Amino acid sequence: MRTFYENIKVVRAQTNPETAIADTTYYPASGSFIDVRGFEMCTFHIQVGAITTATTFQVRQDTSATVTASVKALTDALEVVGTGDDGEDFLVEFETKKLDTANGFNFVSLYSTGASGADDFAAIQCYLQNARDLPVTQGSNLPTANKTLLIG
Repeated sequence: MRTFYENIKVVRAQTNPETAIADTTYYPASGSFIDVRGFEMCTFHIQVGAITTATTFQVRQDTSATVTASVKALTDALEVVGTGDDGEDFLVEFETKKLDTANGFNFVSLYSTGASGADDFAAIQCYLQNARDLPVTQGSNLPTANKTLLIG
């Protein structure tokens, strides 16, 4: 049996969840877009804190880890968080085959619009699932010292 740690690659999209969400911002930032090659599914998990301005989070795809002139939205891969959604969780999930991989669009980020920034908070994680090669290699934000106790 493989553990969550071995099956799912975890990428922190919002490096500091205590920093307010800003309008027209990428999570993760340009230069750190997430390479989804080798995975069948991608899920952005948005844990909303206080939200005073309606915010749209949409998956954007690009040909590199840094914003290029060809960055484009992934149709229907979005979530609108309203002002009454404080303390709720949202998932934006998509199959990586929906990306324009034939033209090199293998990198993704979650783009926010509408947030005022000063008083809108969320923690954003990205989970890459159904890896072609297991176990997955975790990034430096998830220490290898994590231990799993299997009971049964």
